[in-house]
Amino acid sequence: MRIRRKLELYPAKQELDEALVSMIVKDTQPCSIVDDVGFRAFVFKLDPNYVLPTRQALKAMVGAKYDSAKEKAMANVEKVPASKVVPHQTVLENPSGVLGETCSCILVHASIFSTL
Repeated sequence: MRIRRKLELYPAKQELDEALVSMIVKDTQPCSIVDDVGFRAFVFKLDPNYVLPTRQALKAMVGAKYDSAKEKAMANVEKVPASKVVPHQTVLENPSGVLGETCSCILVHASIFSTL
């Protein structure tokens, strides 16, 4: 109930939390940045009403963003018609004389997409 009241009193918190998560992901910042004195002071100057999430809460938010992006990427891959996937097989020989085999798939006329 207490958290709900805080969100009602400060509706921009979720938007700011999402922006923080995006910054952490795009700039490969550590979640511990929320504990840094200088960062906390900077955020306070920008918006004194915003309360930074804890490191643990931020870590959970980043994990949720990862899971969402992974699901989106998998959905995009599943949309590629099987006729556009061309199997490619290569047989390799290493110095010990043992044959190895590697398989890969090449997507023909695939478009590049980003989920983040």
